[in-house]
Amino acid sequence: MDQDTEFGKQFAVAILNYAPYGIQGPYVGNKVYENLGPFREHFDEIEVEVRLFGDGGDTVRVKQSPQEREVFVPHFYYAPSAAQHTMIGTQVAGALHRAGARKVYFLETYNPYYRQDCRSPAKREAVAARQVADFYVHSGVDRVLVFDPHFRQLEGFFPDRYPMVSLDLTEKFAGYLFRHHRDAIERADFIGCATDDGSVRITKRLMRVLNKELARDTALYIARLDKDRIAEEEDVITTNAIFGEVRGRNIIIREDVIGTGTTAEKSVKTLRDVGAGDIWVVATYVGNVPPERLEYFRKEKIKIITTDGIPRGVNQDFSVMEIPPIASRIISRTVRRKSLSEYMAKLDVE
Repeated sequence: MDQDTEFGKQFAVAILNYAPYGIQGPYVGNKVYENLGPFREHFDEIEVEVRLFGDGGDTVRVKQSPQEREVFVPHFYYAPSAAQHTMIGTQVAGALHRAGARKVYFLETYNPYYRQDCRSPAKREAVAARQVADFYVHSGVDRVLVFDPHFRQLEGFFPDRYPMVSLDLTEKFAGYLFRHHRDAIERADFIGCATDDGSVRITKRLMRVLNKELARDTALYIARLDKDRIAEEEDVITTNAIFGEVRGRNIIIREDVIGTGTTAEKSVKTLRDVGAGDIWVVATYVGNVPPERLEYFRKEKIKIITTDGIPRGVNQDFSVMEIPPIASRIISRTVRRKSLSEYMAKLDVE
Protein backbone atom coordinates (compact mmCIF):
# COMPACT_ATOMS: atom_id res chain seq x y z
CA MET A 1 0.00 0.00 0.00
CA ASP A 2 1.32 3.46 -0.83
CA GLN A 3 2.34 5.66 2.04
CA ASP A 4 -0.16 8.32 3.09
CA THR A 5 0.39 11.66 1.45
CA GLU A 6 0.32 15.16 2.86
CA PHE A 7 -3.46 15.06 2.51
CA GLY A 8 -3.74 12.68 5.46
CA LYS A 9 -4.76 9.10 5.99
CA GLN A 10 -7.11 7.50 3.51
CA PHE A 11 -8.96 5.19 5.90
CA ALA A 12 -10.57 5.19 9.32
CA VAL A 13 -12.27 2.88 11.81
CA ALA A 14 -15.36 4.30 13.50
CA ILE A 15 -15.60 3.27 17.13
CA LEU A 16 -19.09 3.45 18.59
CA ASN A 17 -19.15 4.49 22.24
CA TYR A 18 -22.09 2.98 24.15
CA ALA A 19 -21.31 4.49 27.56
CA PRO A 20 -24.80 6.12 27.83
CA TYR A 21 -26.25 2.58 27.80
CA GLY A 22 -24.08 1.71 30.79
CA ILE A 23 -21.70 -0.33 28.60
CA GLN A 24 -18.08 0.56 29.16
CA GLY A 25 -15.22 0.01 26.71
CA PRO A 26 -13.01 -1.13 25.26
CA TYR A 27 -15.56 -1.66 22.51
CA VAL A 28 -15.39 -3.91 19.49
CA GLY A 29 -14.21 -0.97 17.40
CA ASN A 30 -11.23 -0.50 19.72
CA LYS A 31 -10.31 -4.18 19.32
CA VAL A 32 -10.69 -4.08 15.55
CA TYR A 33 -8.42 -1.05 15.33
CA GLU A 34 -5.77 -2.62 17.56
CA ASN A 35 -5.80 -5.82 15.50
CA LEU A 36 -4.98 -3.95 12.28
CA GLY A 37 -1.32 -4.38 13.22
CA PRO A 38 1.08 -2.83 10.66
CA PHE A 39 -1.85 -1.42 8.66
CA ARG A 40 -2.92 0.72 11.60
CA GLU A 41 -0.63 3.56 10.50
CA HIS A 42 -2.92 4.11 7.51
CA PHE A 43 -6.06 4.40 9.66
CA ASP A 44 -7.50 7.10 11.87
CA GLU A 45 -9.71 6.33 14.85
CA ILE A 46 -13.04 8.13 14.77
CA GLU A 47 -15.10 8.05 17.93
CA VAL A 48 -18.85 8.05 17.44
CA GLU A 49 -20.73 8.92 20.59
CA VAL A 50 -24.17 7.36 21.03
CA ARG A 51 -26.33 9.82 22.98
CA LEU A 52 -29.68 9.19 24.67
CA PHE A 53 -32.56 11.62 25.14
CA GLY A 54 -34.93 11.65 28.09
CA ASP A 55 -37.90 10.83 25.86
CA GLY A 56 -36.37 7.52 24.74
CA GLY A 57 -34.80 8.76 21.52
CA ASP A 58 -31.14 8.59 20.62
CA THR A 59 -28.67 10.24 18.29
CA VAL A 60 -25.01 9.95 17.37
CA ARG A 61 -22.19 12.47 17.21
CA VAL A 62 -19.00 11.97 15.18
CA LYS A 63 -16.14 13.32 17.31
CA GLN A 64 -13.36 13.53 14.65
CA SER A 65 -13.46 14.47 10.98
CA PRO A 66 -13.92 11.59 8.49
CA GLN A 67 -13.44 13.89 5.50
CA GLU A 68 -12.38 12.09 2.31
CA ARG A 69 -11.76 8.83 4.14
CA GLU A 70 -13.14 5.37 3.60
CA VAL A 71 -14.64 4.58 7.01
CA PHE A 72 -15.16 1.07 8.36
CA VAL A 73 -17.83 0.75 11.05
CA PRO A 74 -17.81 -2.39 13.26
CA HIS A 75 -21.54 -2.43 14.00
CA PHE A 76 -21.92 -5.20 16.60
CA TYR A 77 -25.15 -5.78 18.49
CA TYR A 78 -24.71 -3.73 21.69
CA ALA A 79 -28.02 -1.86 21.71
CA PRO A 80 -30.96 -3.10 23.84
CA SER A 81 -33.20 -3.74 20.82
CA ALA A 82 -33.06 -4.41 17.09
CA ALA A 83 -34.82 -1.11 16.43
CA GLN A 84 -32.19 0.89 18.32
CA HIS A 85 -29.36 -1.10 16.75
CA THR A 86 -30.70 -0.38 13.25
CA MET A 87 -31.46 3.29 13.90
CA ILE A 88 -28.04 3.86 15.43
CA GLY A 89 -26.53 2.32 12.29
CA THR A 90 -28.50 4.57 9.94
CA GLN A 91 -27.57 7.64 11.97
CA VAL A 92 -23.88 6.71 11.99
CA ALA A 93 -23.85 6.30 8.20
CA GLY A 94 -25.71 9.56 7.66
CA ALA A 95 -23.51 11.50 10.06
CA LEU A 96 -20.30 10.18 8.50
CA HIS A 97 -21.41 11.09 4.97
CA ARG A 98 -22.61 14.52 6.04
CA ALA A 99 -19.21 15.06 7.63
CA GLY A 100 -17.47 14.27 4.33
CA ALA A 101 -16.67 10.54 4.41
CA ARG A 102 -15.90 9.20 0.94
CA LYS A 103 -17.32 5.73 1.63
CA VAL A 104 -18.90 3.95 4.58
CA TYR A 105 -18.54 0.21 5.13
CA PHE A 106 -20.48 -1.64 7.82
CA LEU A 107 -19.13 -4.82 9.40
CA GLU A 108 -22.30 -6.14 10.99
CA THR A 109 -22.78 -9.20 13.13
CA TYR A 110 -26.24 -10.03 14.38
CA ASN A 111 -29.35 -8.02 13.50
CA PRO A 112 -32.60 -9.67 14.69
CA TYR A 113 -34.50 -8.11 11.81
CA TYR A 114 -32.52 -10.19 9.32
CA ARG A 115 -34.46 -13.22 10.56
CA GLN A 116 -37.67 -11.71 9.12
CA ASP A 117 -36.94 -12.43 5.47
CA CYS A 118 -40.47 -13.33 4.31
CA ARG A 119 -44.07 -13.36 5.43
CA SER A 120 -45.58 -16.38 7.11
CA PRO A 121 -48.44 -17.98 5.14
CA ALA A 122 -51.75 -16.15 5.54
CA LYS A 123 -50.24 -13.59 7.92
CA ARG A 124 -49.99 -9.88 7.30
CA GLU A 125 -46.40 -9.26 8.37
CA ALA A 126 -43.57 -6.96 7.43
CA VAL A 127 -40.46 -8.23 5.68
CA ALA A 128 -38.17 -6.43 8.09
CA ALA A 129 -34.90 -7.61 6.51
CA ARG A 130 -35.79 -5.72 3.33
CA GLN A 131 -36.69 -2.63 5.32
CA VAL A 132 -33.32 -2.67 7.11
CA ALA A 133 -31.59 -2.94 3.73
CA ASP A 134 -33.54 0.10 2.51
CA PHE A 135 -32.70 2.06 5.66
CA TYR A 136 -28.99 1.35 5.32
CA VAL A 137 -28.82 2.14 1.61
CA HIS A 138 -30.75 5.41 1.90
CA SER A 139 -28.72 6.53 4.91
CA GLY A 140 -25.49 6.18 2.94
CA VAL A 141 -23.98 2.78 3.71
CA ASP A 142 -21.90 1.86 0.65
CA ARG A 143 -21.34 -1.78 1.58
CA VAL A 144 -22.55 -4.09 4.35
CA LEU A 145 -20.42 -7.08 5.30
CA VAL A 146 -22.45 -9.47 7.46
CA PHE A 147 -20.95 -12.34 9.46
CA ASP A 148 -23.14 -15.46 9.18
CA PRO A 149 -26.44 -13.83 8.18
CA HIS A 150 -29.57 -15.74 9.11
CA PHE A 151 -30.42 -16.47 5.49
CA ARG A 152 -28.32 -16.44 2.34
CA GLN A 153 -30.84 -14.50 0.23
CA LEU A 154 -30.19 -11.36 2.26
CA GLU A 155 -27.80 -10.21 -0.48
CA GLY A 156 -30.75 -9.92 -2.85
CA PHE A 157 -32.37 -7.26 -0.67
CA PHE A 158 -29.55 -4.81 -1.41
CA PRO A 159 -29.30 -3.12 -4.83
CA ASP A 160 -26.21 -3.84 -6.93
CA ARG A 161 -24.63 -0.45 -6.32
CA TYR A 162 -24.81 -1.00 -2.55
CA PRO A 163 -23.81 -4.64 -2.17
CA MET A 164 -24.17 -6.76 0.90
CA VAL A 165 -21.46 -9.40 1.37
CA SER A 166 -22.13 -12.60 3.32
CA LEU A 167 -19.12 -13.79 5.33
CA ASP A 168 -19.51 -17.48 6.20
CA LEU A 169 -17.74 -18.32 9.48
CA THR A 170 -17.76 -22.11 9.03
CA GLU A 171 -14.05 -22.47 8.26
CA LYS A 172 -13.16 -19.99 11.00
CA PHE A 173 -15.19 -22.02 13.52
CA ALA A 174 -13.50 -25.22 12.34
CA GLY A 175 -10.09 -23.62 12.72
CA TYR A 176 -10.99 -22.39 16.19
CA LEU A 177 -12.15 -25.86 17.24
CA PHE A 178 -8.90 -27.42 16.05
CA ARG A 179 -6.78 -24.73 17.71
CA HIS A 180 -8.49 -24.94 21.10
CA HIS A 181 -10.31 -28.28 21.29
CA ARG A 182 -8.55 -30.58 18.82
CA ASP A 183 -7.91 -33.43 21.28
CA ALA A 184 -11.59 -33.57 22.21
CA ILE A 185 -12.71 -33.30 18.57
CA GLU A 186 -10.44 -36.18 17.53
CA ARG A 187 -11.28 -38.35 20.52
CA ALA A 188 -15.05 -37.84 20.62
CA ASP A 189 -15.80 -38.67 16.96
CA PHE A 190 -18.72 -36.24 16.82
CA ILE A 191 -21.68 -36.37 14.48
CA GLY A 192 -23.73 -33.36 13.50
CA CYS A 193 -27.33 -32.71 14.46
CA ALA A 194 -29.56 -30.09 12.83
CA THR A 195 -32.27 -28.69 15.07
CA ASP A 196 -34.58 -27.48 12.27
CA ASP A 197 -34.77 -26.95 8.52
CA GLY A 198 -32.74 -23.76 8.70
CA SER A 199 -29.75 -25.38 10.39
CA VAL A 200 -29.40 -28.36 8.03
CA ARG A 201 -27.15 -26.50 5.61
CA ILE A 202 -24.81 -25.01 8.21
CA THR A 203 -24.62 -28.30 10.13
CA LYS A 204 -23.64 -30.26 7.03
CA ARG A 205 -21.13 -27.60 6.06
CA LEU A 206 -19.39 -27.60 9.46
CA MET A 207 -19.23 -31.39 9.61
CA ARG A 208 -17.89 -31.56 6.07
CA VAL A 209 -15.04 -29.20 6.97
CA LEU A 210 -14.24 -31.02 10.23
CA ASN A 211 -14.23 -34.43 8.58
CA LYS A 212 -12.04 -33.23 5.73
CA GLU A 213 -9.45 -31.88 8.17
CA LEU A 214 -9.53 -35.17 10.12
CA ALA A 215 -9.38 -37.21 6.87
CA ARG A 216 -12.50 -39.13 7.91
CA ASP A 217 -14.95 -40.74 5.55
CA THR A 218 -18.00 -40.44 7.79
CA ALA A 219 -21.50 -39.04 7.49
CA LEU A 220 -21.62 -35.29 7.08
CA TYR A 221 -24.45 -35.26 9.59
CA ILE A 222 -26.82 -38.06 10.46
CA ALA A 223 -29.39 -36.59 12.81
CA ARG A 224 -32.10 -33.99 12.60
CA LEU A 225 -34.68 -32.89 15.14
CA ASP A 226 -38.21 -32.07 14.09
CA LYS A 227 -39.74 -29.25 16.12
CA ASP A 228 -42.88 -27.16 16.04
CA ARG A 229 -43.60 -23.73 17.43
CA ILE A 230 -46.89 -24.25 19.23
CA ALA A 231 -47.64 -20.61 20.02
CA GLU A 232 -46.89 -17.21 18.62
CA GLU A 233 -44.30 -16.65 21.32
CA GLU A 234 -40.80 -17.65 20.24
CA ASP A 235 -40.11 -19.62 23.41
CA VAL A 236 -43.05 -22.06 23.14
CA ILE A 237 -41.85 -25.00 21.06
CA THR A 238 -42.08 -28.78 21.09
CA THR A 239 -39.81 -31.47 19.67
CA ASN A 240 -41.64 -34.17 17.74
CA ALA A 241 -39.05 -36.67 16.55
CA ILE A 242 -35.39 -37.44 15.82
CA PHE A 243 -34.31 -38.60 12.37
CA GLY A 244 -31.11 -40.64 12.65
CA GLU A 245 -29.47 -42.84 15.29
CA VAL A 246 -27.92 -40.86 18.16
CA ARG A 247 -27.81 -43.39 21.01
CA GLY A 248 -24.28 -43.52 22.40
CA ARG A 249 -23.06 -40.91 19.91
CA ASN A 250 -21.41 -37.58 20.68
CA ILE A 251 -23.24 -34.67 19.11
CA ILE A 252 -22.42 -31.24 17.67
CA ILE A 253 -25.52 -29.06 17.37
CA ARG A 254 -24.97 -26.21 14.92
CA GLU A 255 -27.11 -23.09 15.36
CA ASP A 256 -26.89 -19.62 13.87
CA VAL A 257 -28.20 -17.99 17.05
CA ILE A 258 -29.20 -18.98 20.56
CA GLY A 259 -31.74 -16.33 21.53
CA THR A 260 -33.11 -17.28 24.93
CA GLY A 261 -31.77 -20.85 24.66
CA THR A 262 -35.17 -22.55 24.48
CA THR A 263 -34.45 -24.51 21.30
CA ALA A 264 -31.00 -25.52 22.55
CA GLU A 265 -32.42 -26.73 25.88
CA LYS A 266 -35.25 -28.69 24.22
CA SER A 267 -32.77 -30.22 21.78
CA VAL A 268 -30.40 -31.26 24.55
CA LYS A 269 -33.21 -32.84 26.59
CA THR A 270 -34.51 -34.73 23.57
CA LEU A 271 -31.07 -36.05 22.66
CA ARG A 272 -30.31 -36.99 26.28
CA ASP A 273 -33.62 -38.88 26.54
CA VAL A 274 -32.57 -41.22 23.73
CA GLY A 275 -29.06 -41.81 25.05
CA ALA A 276 -26.80 -39.26 23.32
CA GLY A 277 -23.34 -38.80 24.81
CA ASP A 278 -21.41 -35.54 24.94
CA ILE A 279 -23.22 -32.58 23.39
CA TRP A 280 -21.55 -29.45 22.06
CA VAL A 281 -23.49 -26.47 20.73
CA VAL A 282 -21.73 -24.35 18.10
CA ALA A 283 -23.75 -21.14 17.77
CA THR A 284 -22.57 -18.06 15.91
CA TYR A 285 -24.37 -15.75 18.33
CA VAL A 286 -25.76 -16.03 21.85
CA GLY A 287 -28.30 -13.50 23.09
CA ASN A 288 -30.15 -13.10 26.37
CA VAL A 289 -30.09 -16.59 27.90
CA PRO A 290 -31.74 -16.67 31.37
CA PRO A 291 -29.53 -17.69 34.33
CA GLU A 292 -31.60 -20.82 35.05
CA ARG A 293 -31.02 -22.05 31.48
CA LEU A 294 -27.31 -21.39 31.73
CA GLU A 295 -27.32 -23.39 34.96
CA TYR A 296 -29.03 -26.27 33.14
CA PHE A 297 -26.30 -26.26 30.46
CA ARG A 298 -23.64 -26.31 33.19
CA LYS A 299 -25.34 -29.20 34.99
CA GLU A 300 -25.59 -31.20 31.77
CA LYS A 301 -21.95 -30.30 30.91
CA ILE A 302 -22.97 -28.82 27.58
CA LYS A 303 -20.06 -27.05 25.90
CA ILE A 304 -21.12 -23.90 24.05
CA ILE A 305 -18.82 -22.49 21.37
CA THR A 306 -19.80 -19.06 20.09
CA THR A 307 -18.48 -15.63 19.09
CA ASP A 308 -18.51 -12.16 20.61
CA GLY A 309 -20.81 -10.89 17.85
CA ILE A 310 -23.38 -9.99 20.52
CA PRO A 311 -20.89 -8.67 23.09
CA ARG A 312 -23.38 -8.41 25.94
CA GLY A 313 -24.39 -12.06 25.47
CA VAL A 314 -20.93 -13.51 26.07
CA ASN A 315 -20.66 -15.64 29.20
CA GLN A 316 -17.48 -16.77 30.95
CA ASP A 317 -18.67 -20.38 30.62
CA PHE A 318 -18.56 -20.21 26.81
CA SER A 319 -15.65 -20.95 24.51
CA VAL A 320 -15.54 -17.72 22.50
CA MET A 321 -14.07 -17.20 19.04
CA GLU A 322 -13.33 -13.48 18.79
CA ILE A 323 -14.56 -11.76 15.64
CA PRO A 324 -12.51 -8.50 15.89
CA PRO A 325 -9.26 -10.13 14.58
CA ILE A 326 -11.26 -11.57 11.67
CA ALA A 327 -12.90 -8.18 11.04
CA SER A 328 -9.47 -6.50 11.04
CA ARG A 329 -8.22 -8.86 8.36
CA ILE A 330 -11.38 -8.29 6.34
CA ILE A 331 -10.69 -4.55 6.48
CA SER A 332 -7.01 -4.88 5.54
CA ARG A 333 -7.88 -7.15 2.62
CA THR A 334 -10.62 -4.78 1.45
CA VAL A 335 -8.31 -1.77 1.28
CA ARG A 336 -5.67 -3.88 -0.52
CA ARG A 337 -8.28 -5.20 -2.98
CA LYS A 338 -7.68 -8.79 -1.89
CA SER A 339 -10.24 -11.60 -2.05
CA LEU A 340 -12.44 -11.88 1.03
CA SER A 341 -13.83 -15.31 0.15
CA GLU A 342 -10.30 -16.68 -0.16
CA TYR A 343 -9.51 -15.55 3.38
CA MET A 344 -12.82 -16.79 4.83
CA ALA A 345 -12.18 -20.26 3.33
CA LYS A 346 -8.99 -20.70 5.38
CA LEU A 347 -9.20 -22.70 8.59
CA ASP A 348 -6.37 -20.85 10.40
CA VAL A 349 -5.57 -24.07 12.19
CA GLU A 350 -2.15 -23.01 13.46
